[in-house]
Amino acid sequence: MVALCRDGYGRVECARQATCACADESSDVLLIDGRLENEALGDLIRRTVRLLRDQGVLAVGLHSPTAQRIVTACLAARGFDILGCAHAAGGRYAAYRVSRQQRLKLAS
Repeated sequence: MVALCRDGYGRVECARQATCACADESSDVLLIDGRLENEALGDLIRRTVRLLRDQGVLAVGLHSPTAQRIVTACLAARGFDILGCAHAAGGRYAAYRVSRQQRLKLAS
């Protein structure tokens, strides 16, 4: 995480548990690592992805063949589009650059 900050990412968050929205700032990078079962990975992403700013990067360890599908489904469910994805370590890690989907505001 320190290396990411030194590389110009001003806000890096290691995702474990999001607190209230006013206590957490938007992060440039949201880092999820560890050996999580598929259900736990999905739960963690759904709980914490709101900490990620628009055009931010979700870096995640992919520890099962279905983990990538879980990541993409969770991002879509929380209103994020994937702009790009890079893999490392033989596909065991992925970094997703994401954009928040624009919501139409209806005039009242």
